Amino acid sequence: MSNFTLVIGNKNYSSWSLRAWLWIRHIGLEFDE
Repeated sequence: MSNFTLVIGNKNYSSWSLRAWLWIRHIGLEFDE
């Protein structure tokens, strides 16, 4: 189980939600959505 839970809006409609998701994936953190 991951230590972080990422709570964002719809990645299809919000570029800011997508940016947060991409950044966290890029640095390699484990998280739940």
